[in-house]
Amino acid sequence: MTSDATRNFVWQGLLDMARYQRYYGELERRYRRRHQSVRFALGVSGVVTALPLVVSIPEIVSSIGGALVVALVIWDLVHDYGKRLSGLRVAVEGLTNLVHRYRLLWDEVNGGSVSASIARRRVAEMNDAALDLVRGMEGVRDDKLNDRCEEEVYRLEAERYAAG
Repeated sequence: MTSDATRNFVWQGLLDMARYQRYYGELERRYRRRHQSVRFALGVSGVVTALPLVVSIPEIVSSIGGALVVALVIWDLVHDYGKRLSGLRVAVEGLTNLVHRYRLLWDEVNGGSVSASIARRRVAEMNDAALDLVRGMEGVRDDKLNDRCEEEVYRLEAERYAAG
């Protein structure tokens, strides 16, 4: 039988990993929406800029469209959502895998089929892997979102493993 300390260690690790997965997944969705919005606005601005070539539209409309194109291109270059999205996508996929591995470990710990030393070693390996996945993403921190994800994960994981 695995000790309560080891069980708690694995449980807390599972909760943290599920929180990381949810948090970075939410960040990815947020940046994807921003990226798509900027690209859509850029397309609309480009069309507005070209309208005077096709129909009788005042020059001011073309000028405004051109200014918007320039502003949106600069915005897109500064924020580089594509780069952030690719990093977040890799992190979320890896974290999803780690959550699955944690759940398997949790089942093993509950079933008493794994020793405390092996469980602790596997937790350390998974935590190291998670840190590797999110390394370099310090600039995309949102404490409010993290707190919300933490509350959701704690509730969902408790429901998942509730005795019933």
